Amino acid sequence: MSPNPFLGVFLHAIGGFAAGSFYIPYKRVRGWAWETYWLVGGVFSWIIAPWIVGLLTCPGLLGVLRSASSKTLLWTYLFGVMWGIGGLTFGLSMRYLGLSLGMALSLGFCAVFGTLVPPVFEGRIAGLVATTSGRIVVLGILVCLAGIAMCGRAGMRKEGELSEAEKKASIAEFSFVKGAWVAVFAGIMSSCMAFAFAAGKPIAAAAVANGARPLFQNFPVMIVALLGGFTTNFVWCAALSLRNKTGRDYLRVRPTEPAAVPLLSNYVWSALAGTTWYFQFFFYGMGTTKMGKYDFSSWTIHMAFIITFSSLWGIYFHEWKGTRAPTRRLVVAGIVVLILSTVVVGAGNYLAVRATAAEPILTPAAAEVCVMETSLGTLTFELFEADAPKTVAQFKALVRKGFYDGKDFYRVVKGHVIQAGGGGAPSLPPEFNKRPHLVGTLGLGRTGDEWSGDSEIYVCVAPRPHLDGRYTVFGRLVEGFDVLERIADVPVQEKWEGPDGKMAMHKPLTPVVIRRASIK
Repeated sequence: MSPNPFLGVFLHAIGGFAAGSFYIPYKRVRGWAWETYWLVGGVFSWIIAPWIVGLLTCPGLLGVLRSASSKTLLWTYLFGVMWGIGGLTFGLSMRYLGLSLGMALSLGFCAVFGTLVPPVFEGRIAGLVATTSGRIVVLGILVCLAGIAMCGRAGMRKEGELSEAEKKASIAEFSFVKGAWVAVFAGIMSSCMAFAFAAGKPIAAAAVANGARPLFQNFPVMIVALLGGFTTNFVWCAALSLRNKTGRDYLRVRPTEPAAVPLLSNYVWSALAGTTWYFQFFFYGMGTTKMGKYDFSSWTIHMAFIITFSSLWGIYFHEWKGTRAPTRRLVVAGIVVLILSTVVVGAGNYLAVRATAAEPILTPAAAEVCVMETSLGTLTFELFEADAPKTVAQFKALVRKGFYDGKDFYRVVKGHVIQAGGGGAPSLPPEFNKRPHLVGTLGLGRTGDEWSGDSEIYVCVAPRPHLDGRYTVFGRLVEGFDVLERIADVPVQEKWEGPDGKMAMHKPLTPVVIRRASIK
């Protein structure tokens, strides 16, 4: 699936609108405690909606989930549990601060941790800032954080400008100190959803291999992650119900107004809020698939749109009524900066896609490429004949006689390489060169003997500078980076070899087969 960053930004905008709007139906609930309507809405957002969408978009959903390793399922679930802690306190932050200020403070921390920690953890951050497109994406993230800070500053001004009576008029339980602490904690813990998506990539890869459209690959991941979120929220809401003796709310509506409120009405509004909430990740999950190799920036874009729409709703509901004109101008300026940040991030992603697409053009028109049709998609490699003539010549000969057809990538190590082939060909002399080991680098495998390379090939799935000058690099990937990522994310059986037991020889649980290789 080809990246389309502007479509990705648009999908994130729809998800941000859903996230920034989901709390509004809760305002129509009457005579229920917070823990009651929060849990009812949560059943729809964390259980019912994910399963319905998953069953509709992923063929053999149960088989896909069963194929995932216990480690993948556990980490995806645990990150969901931690995100759930942030989620329930997130609701409390809006309870004490209102939509606009609560969203700005919570999501400021959420954006920082959820955006930057995954690429740092995966060792990709150095490679990202080394390119023009990567630096533009990072600039967009900084612009986003500036917009978040502006919205937060406007909220603090509001705190100082309004009387207690004016604050209570728009937000019944307004408490800045209590709400601020809750918002900080909620933002940090809520960033764990970004980690859940990263941990669940093998599930997404299995979904694609089982026939799901790449656009829908994250929906099975959400079933596992949101189950973790439901677990946390269920325990907390049940504890509150016992403490506050509000368990009867599920069967009745406590009288709060002269006019009786039907019980069904509360269920409908809570269900609407929960379903609306789910659609933030429905569109977020699709948006990430369109952002190319800078998909980590999706979290920042998501946060920016949530704050934008929640701030607009806050203005609509008169949460800023009674504040001074400079404060209102500041919150509007913050919204504009947030929108600008999404444009900057989208532009960075677009430049990355253009650069990738332009790479084959740099190769002379008459040059041949290797096309590998795998069970997870097609990989196209440019070959460096000038740098490794003997290696390229033997590789072409092996491809033309069908040597690699039917072979699988027997070794898949995320963050390192994937490997295939081996044996069945004469050993080659080393042709070490100055070509660096970047994402997509095609090299010749060998043992400790520099003259042992024959037919075994490897493809880097991350920058591996420590291999530079020690192995023969004879090509690079020019099309199919999304396929390479899917291969790297497949569930594997971990296996460690070598004298010190530190060489990862992980084997895919479901073989990734090279169906056909050809020279064109």
